[in-house]
Amino acid sequence: MVLPQRLRWFEAEKACAEAGGRLASITDEYENVFVFNLSKQMNLTTPTVWLGRLVRLSRTGAYEWHDGAIGRQADAFREPPSGTDLCMTMWLDFDRPEGSWYEWDCGYASGYSALCKKSLKKPAFSISSECRLCFSFSVFIS
Repeated sequence: MVLPQRLRWFEAEKACAEAGGRLASITDEYENVFVFNLSKQMNLTTPTVWLGRLVRLSRTGAYEWHDGAIGRQADAFREPPSGTDLCMTMWLDFDRPEGSWYEWDCGYASGYSALCKKSLKKPAFSISSECRLCFSFSVFIS
């Protein structure tokens, strides 16, 4: 889900949480292409969207996002990250390669749109407290 309004990183994370998600963590090139295309189709007023927060890097090229997701797509970084605990952005066009990531000031006053991610997973069934034989089923088609 893309929130088109311009927000600072912390405002964007709060808005995503209010919508039932978090700022997006991206773990592989397929997810990167998907979220890039989704964001690009929105015709946003800014060519950049907030992603999640990068909290850990390893020497092997793996990285960890604020939601605990682990990724290994090091070629998405526009420049090598300067450390950890970084607010990340995705560039949709402009003077940087499309779909690349860049660390940015979390409090950037002009703000960016937000790319939110939320789980669609639901329990396979649930039991109503009012009925012993009432069930709700979810089916996922892939």
